[in-house]
Amino acid sequence: MRGGQDLSTFALEVLRAEGQEEVEVLLPETAVVAGAPRRVLLLSAHVEIARATLRSLRSAVRDALDIHERHQLSSAEEADFAVLVDSLRRILEGLFKQPLALLGEEREEATTLTVKQTVNHVRGTLTGIRAPWARGLAGGVEQKIKVIEHGGSVVGIDLTP
Repeated sequence: MRGGQDLSTFALEVLRAEGQEEVEVLLPETAVVAGAPRRVLLLSAHVEIARATLRSLRSAVRDALDIHERHQLSSAEEADFAVLVDSLRRILEGLFKQPLALLGEEREEATTLTVKQTVNHVRGTLTGIRAPWARGLAGGVEQKIKVIEHGGSVVGIDLTP
C-alpha cells in the first residue's frame, strides 16, 4: 500500500487547484515519496485534461486503501493496487514534469514526452500524442497550424484507449 496515500493526497491537491492560466499547487510533506516537490506551477489546461482521470484513479486508490484496512489483500489484489498507484504516479509525473520515486525504490527516471508540430494544412485529423489513460498525461504538445481545412481537426493529447 506504499505510496498510495501520499499520491492520492497529491492528486486531491491538484483537483482542488483553480486559477486562470497557471495554477499553483502546494503539496504536503510526504514520508514515502522521495524528493517530492512542495510547490508546483501547472497550466490550468493540463489540469483540465487530466481531471477526470485523476479523479477516477484517486477514487480507485482510496477504495483499495479502505479495503486494505478491513482485510488482507490477496496477491492479485496487491498487484492490481500497484498498477493503480503507478498509473496515478505517471499522471502526476506528467503534470509535475518530474519523477516521483518512492523511498528505497530502484526505478528508472520518469520521462516526459514533448511533441512540437508545425503544419501548413490539415485535411484529416492531426494528433500530437495518443496514449491510453493508464499511461497518464504524457507531457506537452506544442502545435502551430496555419490552415485547418473543412472537416479537419487537430487534437493535442488523445487519452482514449
